[in-house]
Amino acid sequence: MTSSRVLFAVIGSLGLSLATMAATPAPPTAMLPKTAVALRMQTTAKVVPVGVEASLNALPVTAQGKYVGGNIGLTVWSRTPLYDTTLTPVEAAGTEFSASRPGVYEITATLGRLKGQLAIRVVAKTKLNPSSTTTLVLQAASAKDPHLADLVGLTPVPKGMPRDSTVLKVRVPLYPGARRQAVSIENYPAPIPGGSWYLLASPVRGYFIKASQTTVDLWYLNAFSQMGYLMNGEGGGPQNIHTYNFTQDPKAPMPETIGIRTRSEPGGTEVVYASTTIVVPPRPPSSFYPATVRSLDLSYRSDSQATPVTFEVTQPEQVFELVHDLNAMALNSGGVYMECPIQGSVPSVGIEVASPTGRFPKAQLNDGDPCQTGTVGAVQVVSTPKFWALVQALAKKVETGS
Repeated sequence: MTSSRVLFAVIGSLGLSLATMAATPAPPTAMLPKTAVALRMQTTAKVVPVGVEASLNALPVTAQGKYVGGNIGLTVWSRTPLYDTTLTPVEAAGTEFSASRPGVYEITATLGRLKGQLAIRVVAKTKLNPSSTTTLVLQAASAKDPHLADLVGLTPVPKGMPRDSTVLKVRVPLYPGARRQAVSIENYPAPIPGGSWYLLASPVRGYFIKASQTTVDLWYLNAFSQMGYLMNGEGGGPQNIHTYNFTQDPKAPMPETIGIRTRSEPGGTEVVYASTTIVVPPRPPSSFYPATVRSLDLSYRSDSQATPVTFEVTQPEQVFELVHDLNAMALNSGGVYMECPIQGSVPSVGIEVASPTGRFPKAQLNDGDPCQTGTVGAVQVVSTPKFWALVQALAKKVETGS
């Protein structure tokens, strides 16, 4: 997957996981808004198999249950009993609890004057049949699958940007004896990274299992853990609906996420699978500069109202570095780039190859990442701070005559 500095909104059942464990005493009351009257305790699951981690949240809320802000990163966590348990702060992903033996564990969170508690039940692991798996196929939504397009959205790739023909196959656990059945859902079971041109999603797949919902939920928590997945989200809904999200790389900027939705039905449990990810295709060859470039013409503006500083770069080291930075820029994937507010005036630069002569892509870039990404040739790219530091240093030398 091509990496890029992309921020995106997530629509789905992922919980807010910002609270972290602290070794210092609870922060003073003044650190909390005066309207905060309670901590809303959240966890990805209240019942987990041995060794499976559950993420924890504690959000200060008003008497009406509305989140009121505050530095929740200063939450102090503790658990009872202490034996064979861990509370692990995870950077940008909250605090995770796990236990190595069955039992009921009381989790306590303290934030200023507020205190909250919840209980997590840890149960013995289930022995699994390694052959109990199925495969989900992820692809771009199209008019050929109107139901999938309705669920995840259909975002056309802009003119000039490369088309993505990627198809991924993901192996996931399947409850033994599960029977395929048609399902009709209104909300996609997996989180949807909003607005990306390169979103891949699997058509929803439904099964019926002759077992209780609690039994099915615990089997899937256990099975995904044994296959190397981490649970990174949980949700609920009417009609005894439970949703769990799993990923193998929670730190990835655009992780591949599997969603499992269970619902209690007469005689058993309905299970619905779905999966999403974003795969940005490689930049087309026409957007790269060759190693034979010997000089570049630049036109730099410190803001939209400034007089452009025009100059030629001929020193081989500087030309090489500019060409390298331009070729290293990641392709824009869409997402919140299409939803950014109007920005103030930002630096911009136009770049053309001066030598050798011939047909080369022209670059027009704006230092407004991620909202104003600019183009190289016909494709949109994401510029980098390293590139702008070089351009501004070169422009400063021209302006000062140094």
